[in-house]
Amino acid sequence: MNKSLLFRSIFIGAMSVVVLSIIAVPQTTYAEIKNDKDEASHTLVHNGKLTICKLDKKAYEVVRTIKKAVITGYSSAWDETTGIPGKPGFITASGFDLRELKDGEGVVANNYLPFGTKIRIPDLFGDTIFTVQDTGSPNHFSTVNRFDVYFPGELGKKEAMKFGRPTAKVEFVES
Repeated sequence: MNKSLLFRSIFIGAMSVVVLSIIAVPQTTYAEIKNDKDEASHTLVHNGKLTICKLDKKAYEVVRTIKKAVITGYSSAWDETTGIPGKPGFITASGFDLRELKDGEGVVANNYLPFGTKIRIPDLFGDTIFTVQDTGSPNHFSTVNRFDVYFPGELGKKEAMKFGRPTAKVEFVES
């Protein structure tokens, strides 16, 4: 075999590998995300898994609606969580650490929906998306139409008590 033919074969093989790698290997695109009122910045990698989500909160699709649900509030106060005096409870039944809750995110407790279910309570909280991350006392949660909204911070218990027990529409959403 002459050297010219060998060189051409190697060159064509190398170029084929380069072209195929460009086509077959996913490319990373970087984008600047504006943080407006209608948008929220989300971590795209959570627990080592890539999450693809819509940043526009209004883009969530409503898949089910409960017209009348009882909405209550709770906090990390020891008498509402651990029952151990002076020891607040920051870990939900799903294992989520409430101290990692970011602005614009919400957590709710419900005994009948799977963890990770996303809901919105538009009449009370606008476009805030709440995730079912916790459960409540079986005595108080006898129906799927009961949601306990987590109120964070030092004033969480006072805010939860002041919130009361309003009835509101609950929308189940998915991105």
